[in-house]
Amino acid sequence: MPRYQKTFYRDLTFHVNRRKFGSNIPATDIDFLEYDNRQPISLSELKDKRSHWRKGTSWANIEATWNLAERANIPYYITEYAEDWSEISICRIGGIKGKIPIIDEERIVTLSGYIEHLYTIRNREVPAHIKRVIPQKLEPATRERIILELWNELNPSERKELKKKLY
Repeated sequence: MPRYQKTFYRDLTFHVNRRKFGSNIPATDIDFLEYDNRQPISLSELKDKRSHWRKGTSWANIEATWNLAERANIPYYITEYAEDWSEISICRIGGIKGKIPIIDEERIVTLSGYIEHLYTIRNREVPAHIKRVIPQKLEPATRERIILELWNELNPSERKELKKKLY
């Protein structure tokens, strides 16, 4: 199996079973540690526009990640997205007051604006060949699509082995 899949399955296995280890061992995943030339440049948390993070929901993990960004002296962003990624709010967090993240700067962009942000924080421009293929919206990662993407990464012998296990 390609390394990507082994890591994906390992992480998913651990995540699914972690709650069985007890309730008083809080942890959070970090959605993105952005880096360049092996140096961290920002931390980012992804939130659906329907979430209530602006009102203090999920404050413990947001505050823990904010504290980590502060210690690393790098920016912390909460990226809020519409279901289809047609509208994205990039919020640079400047602190936490009570349970509420303090937004220092907020930019509402399209998907191409978000991709531009990823290059800008690295002091780069989006290459022309990338600009040409940016869709207006992203396809949702449905179960079927995830299965298809993983299936396409298998080599023929791995597909054959999987078919035997399934049938």
